[in-house]
This record gives sequence, structure tokens and C-alpha cells, in this order.
Amino acid sequence: MKHATTHRAPGFKVTKTDDHTVFHSVPIFAECERGDLCFDAKWIAGAVAEAQQQERDGYLPPLHTRHHEPATDQTDAVKAVGVFRITDAGPVTFKGKRITAVFADLIVTDPGMADELGRMKYPYRSVEIFDPEGPPKINGLALLDHEAPYLELPMLFAGEVDDKRDQDALAHSRAEGMIPDTGVAGATSFSLNYSRKSGDPVLGSVQHGKRAVLLFKFPDEDNMTDDNKQSTDNPANFADDSEDKDEDGENMEGGEGGGLDVGSVVKAIESGDISVADMDAILAAIQAQGGEPAPEEEGVDEPAPAPAPGAEIMKGGTAAAKLFAHQQGKIDALEAKDRARDAADKRTTDVGVAMKRLDGKPLGSDLEQRLTKFHNTVGGNAEAFKEYVDTMARSVGELPSDNSGANFAGQPKMPKAAMAYQNHGGEAVDQAAHFSREYQSGIGRNMRASEEAYVRINMKRLGFDIEETATA
Repeated sequence: MKHATTHRAPGFKVTKTDDHTVFHSVPIFAECERGDLCFDAKWIAGAVAEAQQQERDGYLPPLHTRHHEPATDQTDAVKAVGVFRITDAGPVTFKGKRITAVFADLIVTDPGMADELGRMKYPYRSVEIFDPEGPPKINGLALLDHEAPYLELPMLFAGEVDDKRDQDALAHSRAEGMIPDTGVAGATSFSLNYSRKSGDPVLGSVQHGKRAVLLFKFPDEDNMTDDNKQSTDNPANFADDSEDKDEDGENMEGGEGGGLDVGSVVKAIESGDISVADMDAILAAIQAQGGEPAPEEEGVDEPAPAPAPGAEIMKGGTAAAKLFAHQQGKIDALEAKDRARDAADKRTTDVGVAMKRLDGKPLGSDLEQRLTKFHNTVGGNAEAFKEYVDTMARSVGELPSDNSGANFAGQPKMPKAAMAYQNHGGEAVDQAAHFSREYQSGIGRNMRASEEAYVRINMKRLGFDIEETATA
């Protein structure tokens, strides 16, 4: 099945019968990651195959409003709406990327809910997967009115409506003014332009048999041309006007008209004058022009692989290639920016945790800068950074909270001769350590005095006498 190349389609095709209403080819799930769970194209292919096997066995999964959860004062209970039929998987454009999505027909058996869905009262949807770590399988589908879904898929509402209900029911609807009476026998289908943009005059259309009527609304009829007024006074009969004709009724061939200024289109894209929605329409037209429909094979459940991004666009010539390059450049730049921001956020978080762990340790005023530099050096490697912080934490003790010097006992490299001055406070221990290291550096080789005696003599000269302290 061929799906739209853009997510901005004006609603979904709807078929109404006496028994149910079907919303056709609605994307309900797509490739994504959620925590440690990865729902890739392979998982989706397996879920589609499982659903099609269940359908062959006579089973369709349930369609309902809201997720299965206890009702509260703020939430309503789950309400059955109907069932859904998973049809296939195919490529879609999602946030600038081409990914694989699951498509389904939503079979609504509640007439009131069918009208609600058509009017975009439940625009969001979310699948239910009971065993995410088990075999691929979609167990149910919840329709949501205000809860934001995990996957921001196109909103659900009615586009083209094919009404195949009993003619007596249609006659009643016409009598109530719900459907215009065209006076022509046959099946009637109608559609409303819910996604009408500012300046778009088309409100809706009604097709009855081979005739069709368009409903227009212009914001300022005084400024309308005579041609426009004539078109609203005389609804078009599309069955009679399938080919262009000249004033004498002859078919026109090779008519002259203004050519497309490709350069102006490219400049408009580069300047940003063309909206994202119009860009999607251009890309869809390019893909439709360059692609050829693949023949369908019977009995094959596996979805066809998604085409390589840009492969069909490159067939459209230099202008199309430049258009694709422009759009892809924007996408790649945004992704690179997101990756850089994520790396910066991770670095800030890791350094903040390390600063808390090393708080109170005599590691200098530039500790944060050194931690940041090392984090960049190892490229954010979590194991290497943890080892770096752990080593620093093990190598130094805590700063003394008072002048007792007791915390210096935790220093693994503090000389034994200096530890004798703990009762004199941290400053005395630091001075004694200085003399001890001075002795060990080479001065002690020219002396008969021991390291302890050398430290004691120098510390006594500074006013710290451990002998006096011992007898106090």
C-alpha cells in the first residue's frame, strides 16, 4: 500500500457504513527508543506479521479511549470504541527523518464516537504493548483527547468521507440539513476541510454519483473577480470537465502558459519564505514524479525496506538536488547542535557530581576547571572519568574542620614524623611535614641526626615542642 509522503495530509479517508465507520491507513506506531527498549524496523516487521496472523485466525485487537488505568476524579474510565486492523508497515517522515511506521484501519462501531473522532475530539493515540521485552506484538490502541502521546504522529480527524449508509438514513440527514441535497441518485460522499489555512477558500465538498459540488467562502466578496463569482454561482461538474477544452469545446493541446521559475523557488526556500508545510508538498511532488510503484506480491507479510533518504529526489535534476541538500544541511546541523548540547549537559552533570564528592578536600581552587578539562580529554568516557575522580579522592584526606589537626591522620602520604604534632593543630602538622620532606630530599644524608630529631629541632625553633606537650 502506498502512503502519503508527508504528515500534513488534510485528515484521513473515512468510509461510513450502516454498521461501522473506518478511518483508513492511520499511522499508530513508529520506530523509537524508550529507555533501554528499542523498537526498530525489525521489531515493527515482527509486530505487523503477528497482527496479520491474528487476523487470519479471526482476531482483531481492541480500540478504546484512554489507557487501561484506574479511573480518578480527573480521568474517565476506559470506553470501548471498536477494533483496529493492522494493514502494513511503511516509511514516513517523522521530525525530519525517514523511519518505518505501522499503519492500521480503525474500525469504529460506536456511531457517536465516530463523529467525535471525525471532528478531531480524540486527535492523539498511543499503542499498548503488554510485554515490551517479549515477542513483537501490539495488544491494543488507546485514543486520547488531551494526554500528550509519546509519539507525536499526525492528528486523527476526517478528511474525505465516503458515505455508504442506507439511503433512508441519508434522506433523514438531508431533511435535518446535515448533508446538501444535490438531487442526483447514487452514493454520496462528502468532506470538510478541517485543516483550512488562512486564505484557503475551500470549506468542503460533496460528491454524488458522477457530480461534485464545492463549497467556498471568501473573506471579501467585493474584491472577487467576475470569474471567481461565476465559479461559486455555478458549481463545477467534474464528470463533464475531465479534459481541458477551448471556447469552442475542442480539447486543447500544447497550450501556452507561464513556465516554472526554478531559481525563484530555490531562492524562496533559502530565504525561508516557503513554509515547512509547503516544503513537504514540494518533496512529495518530487518523489511522486521520480518514483515508480512497486508491484505487490501475494502472500508476503514482510514490509518493503524504506528507501534511502533523498534517493528519489536526486532524480529530479540540479534544482531538486540543491533543494534536498539545503534541507538535509539544516537537519544535520540541528542534529549536531543537539549532540553538542547533550555532551555539554552530560559534562556539567558529571563534573557537578565529582565536585560534591571531592568537596572539602585540599585539591586547589581550579579543581572544577581541571575536572572539566579531563572530561573533555577522555571524550566523556564515564569509566575513565570515574577512575580519575576516585583516584583523587583516595589520594587526599579531608580539610580539618577546626585547628585540631586530627583529620591529617587520613593523609596516606603524610610523614610519620609530622603526625607527632597533631595536638598542635593542622598548621603545626603542615610545617612538620615540610621539614620531614626537606630531610628526605637529601639534607638528611649529611647529618647524623635522625629525621624525627631534625623535625623536632626545627619545630622547636618555631615554638612547637612535643616534649612539653607530652608532659602537660
